[in-house]
Amino acid sequence: MELIRRVEPDSADIYYYIGEAYRFKKEASNALEAYNDALQIDPQFGPAYLGLARGRLIQDANVNVEYLFDEAIARDPKFGEIYLERARYFVYHDNPEAAIEDLKRADQLMPESADVYLTYADAYLALDDREQALKSAEKAYSLDITNLPIYPLLGQLYIGSEEYQRAIEALELYVVYRNKDAPSFAMLGQAYYELGNYEAAVANLNSAFALNTSGSRRFYVYRGLANLELNNIESAVGDLEKAFEANDSSFDVNLGLVRAYFLQEKFGSAFLKVEALRVLAETDQETAVALYWRALIQEKRGEKQDATKTWQELLAMDLDAMTGEMRLEAEQHLREVVTPTNTPRPGTSTPTKKP
Repeated sequence: MELIRRVEPDSADIYYYIGEAYRFKKEASNALEAYNDALQIDPQFGPAYLGLARGRLIQDANVNVEYLFDEAIARDPKFGEIYLERARYFVYHDNPEAAIEDLKRADQLMPESADVYLTYADAYLALDDREQALKSAEKAYSLDITNLPIYPLLGQLYIGSEEYQRAIEALELYVVYRNKDAPSFAMLGQAYYELGNYEAAVANLNSAFALNTSGSRRFYVYRGLANLELNNIESAVGDLEKAFEANDSSFDVNLGLVRAYFLQEKFGSAFLKVEALRVLAETDQETAVALYWRALIQEKRGEKQDATKTWQELLAMDLDAMTGEMRLEAEQHLREVVTPTNTPRPGTSTPTKKP
């Protein structure tokens, strides 16, 4: 481009492409200079305004560049990339409805563009329309399997729809080419945990921590839960307590801590957590789990009367609130806690059962 610029010094396109090269190198200042040089030659050159918007967003993702998109569209309304980039901008700034309107125009001008459908997926995900988001991401994949950003998005959406094996397939391929992406390793860990492959879950979450030592909620939660299943209790408690300290008061984290403290025989701590668990329960199934663990803990604490009451409360729930195994175990514990003893009544030889 520099060689061509010397031959065609009055061509705005040349400066624009020089700016694009600098932009892809993340050299925002040089890119902005080249875009402005293009506008010095031709103030009506719409793509240069798009370049200015992109360059400024590299410098500051929160800067307001909407006016630059408007200038670009006013001068070149048939340049599809303007609508696509503005749609991305709207998604980032929590305006997915406006993004979808821009994407409709971009799709007309850039038919069969994987980037358009990838941005559709982001917009629908922002609207919490996961079904449409997944359809859009799969469409983007069908249009361009080499578009790497599609893969972590597919992984995220497949996890959301509980298609964990498909999530693993997408993410495993992605990390071959992007092996420094900590969130993708964390998602892999979550997917492997959900499929019961706890060793693989811990291995991938360890990779996530190696890349990002500060970690995140997902890192701690699923590594803690996987280690709990592997009976690595100390490691599990460490991660789950960190998740809790990070303001994670989810049912799963509290249940994990209940189980871990129980195995450590810290029944007082387990009782405090199980009381919180009952408050967090949102479904009958979660309530049944909370009652089950409360009854077990109270037995260990020697609170047999309260344990009895809790087992009875659990067994009074609908059959579909718990598994058959849980109900059988509750009945067995209740029989063991309520042990009949013979005490004769005065003036009679017939014994009566006293709990």
